[in-house]
Amino acid sequence: MTVILRCVLIVVSILLTFFVLKKIRQSKVKIEDSIFWVMFALMMVVFSIFPGLADICRNVFHIQFHLYVCDLYPVGEGVLPVS
Repeated sequence: MTVILRCVLIVVSILLTFFVLKKIRQSKVKIEDSIFWVMFALMMVVFSIFPGLADICRNVFHIQFHLYVCDLYPVGEGVLPVS
């Protein structure tokens, strides 16, 4: 992961954390939803600071990740013409 991408992830995850906490203080989020969003925001901060931790978790839980080139290019009406 490049340094620029890590910096962007850190900034976005911290902004997400502040946004969620602000909405909780304003009581615009239900308690059930706020628990999920706080945990998600904290997970984003941790994974953006320590990107290798995601690989460790993937190995511990035996999760396989396959990315095919065809998944990167959306094919459909008006996106990429199919001949």
